[in-house]
Amino acid sequence: MKNILLFTIALLYNLTSYSQAVSPSDIIGVCSNQNIVNPTPTGTKYNNLITHCSTIPLTNTLVLYYVEIMSGTTFAFTITPTNDVDYDFATWLNPNINNLGPADRGSQNSPLQTGVYTVGLSLHEPIETCELPSANISGLIPGMVRYYDVQPGDAILIAVNRWSTKDSGFTLSFEGDAILNCILLDKAYHKCDFDNDGKENFDLTEIADEIKTSDPTYVVDFFASEIDANNATATNTLPSNHTAYTASNPNSIYARVKRPNGILKKVMKIDLIVDKSPVIKQKKISYESCDYDRSGTVSFDLTSMQPTIANGQTDLQFKYYENLSDAEDNNNKTIVQPQKYVSGLKTVYIRVAINDKCAKIVEADLILIYPPTLLETEIEYELCEREYTEKAIFDLTSQEKFIANNQKDLVFKYYENLVDAEQDNANFISTPTSYTATSRTVYTRVSIQGKCALTATLNLIVDSNPRVTDTQFDYEICDDDLDGMETFDLKSYESIIVSDPTGIEFKYYKNLTDAQNNSAAVISNTKEFTSKKTTVYVRITLNQKCPILVALNLIPSRTTLSSSETRISEICGEEHTDGLRFNLTRALTSLLKGEQSGKYKISYYREEEDARNANNALENYKSHLVAYGTEETVYVRFENGKGCYIISHISLESNRRITIPDQYNKECDPYQLPVLPEAYAYYTQPHGPRGTGTRIDPKAPESSSIFGKRLIYIYASSKGEKDLVDKEKPDADECIFETSFTVFNNDCKIPKGISPNGDGKNDSWDLTPFGVTDVVIFNRWGQEVYQFSGNYINQWYGQSSSGKELPDGTYWYSLETLNGKLQGWVQIMR
Repeated sequence: MKNILLFTIALLYNLTSYSQAVSPSDIIGVCSNQNIVNPTPTGTKYNNLITHCSTIPLTNTLVLYYVEIMSGTTFAFTITPTNDVDYDFATWLNPNINNLGPADRGSQNSPLQTGVYTVGLSLHEPIETCELPSANISGLIPGMVRYYDVQPGDAILIAVNRWSTKDSGFTLSFEGDAILNCILLDKAYHKCDFDNDGKENFDLTEIADEIKTSDPTYVVDFFASEIDANNATATNTLPSNHTAYTASNPNSIYARVKRPNGILKKVMKIDLIVDKSPVIKQKKISYESCDYDRSGTVSFDLTSMQPTIANGQTDLQFKYYENLSDAEDNNNKTIVQPQKYVSGLKTVYIRVAINDKCAKIVEADLILIYPPTLLETEIEYELCEREYTEKAIFDLTSQEKFIANNQKDLVFKYYENLVDAEQDNANFISTPTSYTATSRTVYTRVSIQGKCALTATLNLIVDSNPRVTDTQFDYEICDDDLDGMETFDLKSYESIIVSDPTGIEFKYYKNLTDAQNNSAAVISNTKEFTSKKTTVYVRITLNQKCPILVALNLIPSRTTLSSSETRISEICGEEHTDGLRFNLTRALTSLLKGEQSGKYKISYYREEEDARNANNALENYKSHLVAYGTEETVYVRFENGKGCYIISHISLESNRRITIPDQYNKECDPYQLPVLPEAYAYYTQPHGPRGTGTRIDPKAPESSSIFGKRLIYIYASSKGEKDLVDKEKPDADECIFETSFTVFNNDCKIPKGISPNGDGKNDSWDLTPFGVTDVVIFNRWGQEVYQFSGNYINQWYGQSSSGKELPDGTYWYSLETLNGKLQGWVQIMR
């Protein structure tokens, strides 16, 4: 097929130029001796590439490769089609791609004629450099031409042409001793994120300069994607100052390396890696250890500082050095056993890194602390029990001065068991100043500001108190002679104060201070101690421990009740034919003055002497008879449980009740109420001051004059209103008496007229008998002409309210009186 087309193609080709420019973007740079497997040539714009032995160009279904020689002297290659497909090739040594002439090597033989489909440069072809497009074989090996003699720096352009229209790939393999220039390898660049902000800036100019150290003529650009980097004409390059992030490691970018002629040399993958640096919050720390034996050295576990330094970071490596330069150099002069590093006061250096990169140095000051000096490691702390509970409230801190002799900067913590104290566990005693406990052992952890602790033992001992029945007693003896002095047997109260006297010691003192201080000034005559009213103090101890002080109040006794006097009002008596009967117990409330009657034995007597001797007591004291018109005194004896007594008095007066029969007044004048005895009063309504009526004062004529028919109430109370009570003899309680009577006045007639002519007869309208409180007079047309309010007697003499004389004639009136409303007519006749 290739022969048939030769003539036609030759004619056409004579019409074209023998040169063509090749774009670098269409050339694939090869920088290693690897096989290139199975590319598939595609249609290109190049259709006039020729060999030096033929005027027939390669077809445009081709692929271009470019290699550089780094070392060696011979270069060859073989193109092996994947299937039986016709492939040709052409090569140029050190070509000018802007004006590419005929190739100096090539083969366009016909494999259909020779049956050989492989083509290329062979080390076994001694002379032939070009094969024509035919079945004629001018060399030794069909499809193969002579290899290149090369030297470092030579470049070769290879055009692999698929002449056949059948699509199929091929394999390109290299031979000879030539080594291709593959210096430009993928690279990785690291920076440490020392400021821990998660990013660092890379200067891509510096990376480009490093790439160009192999050939300063290279043109290097950087791209974010590999696709753009493989595009020889791409312009979207990265700026020279490029930021990479720890979160994106590796931050991959791509370097496009072009030769001076514009041919792509290589696309390099550049990994920009921002290495994390440890986050170190403290660049200098202190490691304190306790020198319990005070030798000046201790064993430090340097690794115990790692959690503090790491602060939660889990990917750190630690190395320990005795000097800073070794730590910075990261040499092998590390501390061999950091867990057991014996040292005195000094500084060590800790190199902290992530993957042994980006290290930071931490200085660690090793400090020796001496433990507290304990004067006592076991103390007995003894207290008396509290309120017979077999418990006491201990102030554990009060023993600190004995344990550590008031050393400063010591910290004490208290525990209920030794293990907790030694391990400084959380369940310490939270209230050491008020720790309630029975007898037991507790432990105190003593440290210097919480460090270098030692443990001391506190044996808590609770001593029993004497079992007293009370801490205060009243010792009363009746002062029969009332001189205020009595003789007391103090020891007689010991069996009362303490129920079980076994092991008990009693001491008696005249004042509290001596008792508290256990003074030698004790009371010696305890069985016959003569005193006025006072308090002595008994110091009571059990086995000479836990003193309890008891106050013994010595009382030359009299009753707490004082003698007094009261009366029972006659109103409280029950009326009988021969006199009033009184319930004498009515007087107790007044005489007891708030005390309970159950405290006393109470009896009643006619004679005071009998009351003192408790002879001839009244038996019928709840219904005691006093004859009418007589007064009597009853004597009341109040005796307490100690036999002490007082005499009080009850005054009784027997009078009949005040009553007034109905009164009939035949005169045309008001009835005048008589004055009543003390405790009695008149009222207009029943129930006296507790009712709705008004009290009538018989000494006030304006209220004690009774007009017309009136019902009058007599009210009496044994107490209540101040003028009804005898202040010198107050009533024991209140009793009430009430009665009533009616006043009947003659039915006087209201005058029917007046003659105000100054003759002294009927000059005014006199209404004195009627108890008028309001007068209104109207003329014949119903118009009010006169009005008067108040205690009317005879104020109207025929005038108007304004004082003008009214004309003669008949007038109508309306009156308000004490007995109701009256209406009628009256005539003026002058």
